[in-house]
Amino acid sequence: MYKLLQSLILSSTLMLATSVQGQGESEHFPQLPDLGDSSLATISLEKEAMLGRSFMQSLRRQLPFESDPLIEDYVESLGYRLAAGADDKLRFQFFVVRNKEVNAFAGPGGYIGIHTGLITTAENESELASVLAHEIAHVTQRHIARRIEENSQLSIPAIAAIFAAIAVASTSPDAASALLIGSQAGLIQNQINFTRKNEKEADRIGMQLLTNAKLDPSGMFRFFQRMQKSTRLYSREIPEFLLTHPVTDSRVADAQARAAQLGKPDNLNNLSFELAKARLEVLQMREGQVKQALYSHYKGQNTVQARYYRAMINLRQKDYIKAISELSELQKQFPSEVFINVPLATALSKDGHPKQALLLLTEQLSLMPGNHPLTMALASLYLEQKTPEKARKLLASHIRNHPVPRVYQQLWLAQGRSGKNTLAKISQAEFYVLLGDYRSARQHLKQALKTEDLNAQLKSEIQARLTEINQEAKKLRS
Repeated sequence: MYKLLQSLILSSTLMLATSVQGQGESEHFPQLPDLGDSSLATISLEKEAMLGRSFMQSLRRQLPFESDPLIEDYVESLGYRLAAGADDKLRFQFFVVRNKEVNAFAGPGGYIGIHTGLITTAENESELASVLAHEIAHVTQRHIARRIEENSQLSIPAIAAIFAAIAVASTSPDAASALLIGSQAGLIQNQINFTRKNEKEADRIGMQLLTNAKLDPSGMFRFFQRMQKSTRLYSREIPEFLLTHPVTDSRVADAQARAAQLGKPDNLNNLSFELAKARLEVLQMREGQVKQALYSHYKGQNTVQARYYRAMINLRQKDYIKAISELSELQKQFPSEVFINVPLATALSKDGHPKQALLLLTEQLSLMPGNHPLTMALASLYLEQKTPEKARKLLASHIRNHPVPRVYQQLWLAQGRSGKNTLAKISQAEFYVLLGDYRSARQHLKQALKTEDLNAQLKSEIQARLTEINQEAKKLRS
């Protein structure tokens, strides 16, 4: 089974199609997905959407997602910036897996995931973006939709399990093997593999997306070169990126020649990338590494990235005064930088200045309404200050555009502390739907129906949602 898994991984990275993002019109329930124009894919968008949901449900049960709102938001913003340059009506969802291995992957339904190790290994934003652009190009060229259509005789869970197993493999081979056992993976291995033509096409389109987004197209071949050279340092264990993204000399040469034709933008520096990389480096440290890191990494440097890195170390060590001092100085240079304002608010609150933290976050959120990191930070601060109703209202609005597990967790916490236990049960149900645990979702909705003094409108909404969940679960089993 492990050999089968390895052979599947050796195929090129998986690809995407359309994304589904439930956007609720009510506070309580997400709206059914807009499945878009069915002419855009070789398979129905409804089936592709179901595949995507099944794929993500498997991943959420098996992989440790990076839930830091700042990192989530940065990767999403970069992904959408690249996707905006494609002549395509498809939508995507980008997410981050907490794993130090350098890798990226994609699956059906518009979902692209990258490992945290890819961010910390990339030397600049264009290198990171080149991997995302390659994946997006696979989507826009409909490579995965064709593979799914060729295997349409398999059930939705079987196809989704294939993609999920390959994505899970680099983090947990045992879990991936378990997913493959019931998925009939061996029967469709050859059809899932991408051709060299697919890869060349994805490189070409991906580099154009980099140019359209005003990023350096040479980031692709430079990253390929560094990964290729790293094979000489890994005599026993090949980096995960090279297993899922085979790099040849001709592929590097083609990318280099095309980059020379496309040229490069004037400004290659990006503050958000530098801060995201420094933040992740600190977040990924074990406790015993933190103090030592303060005197080793970026030692003697006074760059913005080095100063931010030291501030994050001080914050982890609970040295709030030093963290506030460093972050306040950085804020003077970059007053609207979310990567600076969110940890500054955290440090202020922890140091006994919650009013200053609240003022900072509310002012910033008024300038950037709906910003994910600012919203989550403000909601957490409201909960800490025992004003859960403010957190509930904020999150109930925010979740319409960010229906992800972490937001549902915070929302049901705020609802419960506000005494709105029925709403908390509903949010818990939606959390379990995202994990594919329909049994637990139904249980929470049935408990919500037993609430005393339940008004007729909400009762009707709960019953309707129960019906939808039952129908979705039935479709995924078929």
